[in-house]
Amino acid sequence: MVFSLSMLVSVSGQKIEQLIEYADFQFDQGIYKIAAREYQRALFFGSKEEVGKLNIKTGDCYFEMNSFDEAEKFYRFAAGLEMADSLKNEAILKKSSCNLMLGNYNLGIFDLLNLNAGNLPEIQTKKDVLLAIAYFGLNDFDKSRHYFGISLRGQDSLKRQKLDSLFNSKKLHRPNPELAYWLSVVLPGAGQFYSGDIRNGSNSLLLIATLMTFGIRMAIVQSPADAIFTILPWYQRYYMGGYNSARQIAERKRENNRAKIYKQVFEMVYSKNK
Repeated sequence: MVFSLSMLVSVSGQKIEQLIEYADFQFDQGIYKIAAREYQRALFFGSKEEVGKLNIKTGDCYFEMNSFDEAEKFYRFAAGLEMADSLKNEAILKKSSCNLMLGNYNLGIFDLLNLNAGNLPEIQTKKDVLLAIAYFGLNDFDKSRHYFGISLRGQDSLKRQKLDSLFNSKKLHRPNPELAYWLSVVLPGAGQFYSGDIRNGSNSLLLIATLMTFGIRMAIVQSPADAIFTILPWYQRYYMGGYNSARQIAERKRENNRAKIYKQVFEMVYSKNK
């Protein structure tokens, strides 16, 4: 009886190992859906010692499929287990990455600030870069620059100067959506011109000018009441739409500027850390 049970355990363990190897193969081939399914099967039948690593591998599959919320669940479970520091750090870093991808910057920061990198420079650098990304997402550019700067420790001064130059760029804060809004309140189209959107600025200015011309002409030729009831509703609609549009255009423009700066910063840091 004891002999039979030991044989059963041995065969079961062998099958689990083959299952994991098959899942690894599917992952390497980019077939992440099947890999995730097989890792989860191995999780169900596998030993207690394998649970942490298999949860991380399953999370990796969902991360590659851009299913960051699902990936975060597996990384979170792995991070809560008692296991080797290297695996725990990997789980926390990947969990934080998911939260950043989901826009949950504060959750990502919370995990990272509680991660103990010890004397491992590679882990510390990854932690610093993720913190920099999180603070950039929160528009806290001073802290973002601080952590990007730390990640460049030991690098030449030219890279640090370039980093400072990028974070000091006026494009990081421009165009100002509120300024664009009030410019268009004062002069229709001016907010769009300020943001560099000549086409929409010209359309807004021309439309409002045309409505004003028709309104004045109707008030003189017919009566002020006709102008008020016929032209004013249209004027209000396009006038208000114009200055609200100016704010939105400025916001999009500023976000695009920030995205370009972020890309330059990240490429510079990543070229050193990859």
